[in-house]
Parts: sequence; structure tokens; C-alpha cells
Amino acid sequence: MFFSLANKTYITFLALRNCFLILQWLQWQGYSQQYNSI
Repeated sequence: MFFSLANKTYITFLALRNCFLILQWLQWQGYSQQYNSI
């Protein structure tokens, strides 16, 4: 019971972290495209 709860929390944490990293990467891509277009 406890293990599955901890497992779900860990998976949720990883998913949120992945979303954050993807958002950061997309922002960085947008910035680099802006600089390239100048």
C-alpha cells in the first residue's frame, strides 16, 4: 500500500519534471529562433 503510494508520487514527480523540462526547452527554442530571425 505505502509502496504503491510512494511509487505514484514518484511517477507524478517525474511527469511534472518532464513537463517542466519540455516547457523550458520549447522556450529556449523560441528564444533561439527569435535571435536567428534578427
